[in-house]
Amino acid sequence: MFQLQKLPTRQQGMFLRLRHMTCKLIVNSNDPNADNEVLQLANCLDLAPRLESFHLHMMCKMSSGWSRGEVADMRRHDHLKTVFMSGFRCYKAQMELACCILGNASVLEQLIIEPRIRDTVWWSGDFSAWNTGLEETLPWICEWAQLTSKRFGKVINVLGAPLHSE
Repeated sequence: MFQLQKLPTRQQGMFLRLRHMTCKLIVNSNDPNADNEVLQLANCLDLAPRLESFHLHMMCKMSSGWSRGEVADMRRHDHLKTVFMSGFRCYKAQMELACCILGNASVLEQLIIEPRIRDTVWWSGDFSAWNTGLEETLPWICEWAQLTSKRFGKVINVLGAPLHSE
């Protein structure tokens, strides 16, 4: 008598060897608290369980808004070490995605956020209009980063933030 051993099947639609991912995302919304599907990126991250670095460049057409930054449902990432987000303005979905990553990336070494929209990432042109007003929003972004860093016990670096002594 013999036993058949069921072999594990490869999960469909997974990028098992993907280590580095860069995404560009344009969000068009007048309501920063609207469901603009930025959190759908958490599902994309779930498809790459061995992802080590994730770069997300966002250009959001929204007014200012704040959120509690609740953690969305996302699987644990045991390999994700570096996350970089440009165009980060503390919109609700951006904060939720960042918190989702912070809560589920067990070996995360650094989360770097940059409020400025990078000219070199998108197409050629003048992005100075997109980056106006950062002086006013940067303190809020730094405050969110500091509070969220304490909440998750992980360092969040804000590019363009003034160095301050405590």
